Amino acid sequence: MPDISSADSTVVEGAGRQSAALRKLDESIAGQRKKLEQLKARKQAIEARQRTRLKGEERRHDTRRKVLLGAMLLEQMQRDENVQRNLSAQLDAFLVREQDRALFGLSPRVVAQEPNHAPDPQ
Repeated sequence: MPDISSADSTVVEGAGRQSAALRKLDESIAGQRKKLEQLKARKQAIEARQRTRLKGEERRHDTRRKVLLGAMLLEQMQRDENVQRNLSAQLDAFLVREQDRALFGLSPRVVAQEPNHAPDPQ
């Protein structure tokens, strides 16, 4: 008759090896998850830097367009009196801030005050 205690110990040893193997796999999975999270964070940081760089580029391009357009319009204003009058009238309507108006030789904007509407005595 086979020794039952020896068979039981073989089963227990096999189960112990499987538990150790499963623990190793769980640890490996946890390590891989941590590495994945680190890689995701790194990817997000790179994407954020790229977005910031693109926004800066867009701002620089926008500023450059405005400068070039302004230079062209100023040159046209110097060459043609009709263009100068037309653009001055447009600027007068468009510019609100006193500092901006002064750049183009426009007088400060007169703010119309609304009449004081007192209730009618009845």
